[in-house]
Amino acid sequence: MASLSFGKKKRPSGKEFRDGTVGEALDDIYADVEAAVLTLESRTGLPKVTLFTGTVGDVGGSASLVISGEGFLGGSTMGTADIGVTGVANSAIKFTAKKPGAQDITVKFVLAGNNTALAITDTDANTVTITLKTGVGGAGDGLGTAITTAVNHAANTTGVGATGSDLVSASNDATDSNGTAAWTAAPADTKLADSSGEGRTITVQVGTETTTSFVGPVTDTTLTVREDELDGMDIDAVAAVMVLVDTTSSNEGLQLTVVDAD
Repeated sequence: MASLSFGKKKRPSGKEFRDGTVGEALDDIYADVEAAVLTLESRTGLPKVTLFTGTVGDVGGSASLVISGEGFLGGSTMGTADIGVTGVANSAIKFTAKKPGAQDITVKFVLAGNNTALAITDTDANTVTITLKTGVGGAGDGLGTAITTAVNHAANTTGVGATGSDLVSASNDATDSNGTAAWTAAPADTKLADSSGEGRTITVQVGTETTTSFVGPVTDTTLTVREDELDGMDIDAVAAVMVLVDTTSSNEGLQLTVVDAD
């Protein structure tokens, strides 16, 4: 059995010069075993989890689990778009796909009446629809900050009739502004751009609960799970945490550090 601790294993004496089907098969087997063990020992290609931090008040007053490590995107990147109302300063919001890899996600906008609540709906597998009022009113439903909050469906949101999006997250860190102004008109439908690589499914398992929904953008080194995504599990009582990219699980030390948790 090969191991970095004992050096590479060679074919037994007397078989070094054997050729033909059996000899080649033995060479292939030894090569495969060597490669597999080296991969396991170096953890090449596996998400490497290094720290879990449970915090309170991170998102709308809800406890969350911040996981740091590397390899969460599995070599892929996330699609993004900075979208704002033309001619309205400080209205742009950055939308980021929640699933890595090349996709065709569209952010669609509908301008409704003043009596229509702000709403965020995943209208199909690749489209998130944002329904806007015609003007600011009722807990600021027309504000870029309210739209950001609604897309992320932060806990304790007031006056926003939205359930959030499983396709995209939103943040007030667009390159040219921060989404604080009122959206008085609907922007054009926009496709997310700049994504690459294979589509990946990222799953976090805490105890027996699992989720593929995250707070804010997922990066290759950080992801955040809101506590209520895990059926209200008390994060300071977590015994085991695992991250999977597709079906590949993390195998780094699973240590939970709780900061200001309930």
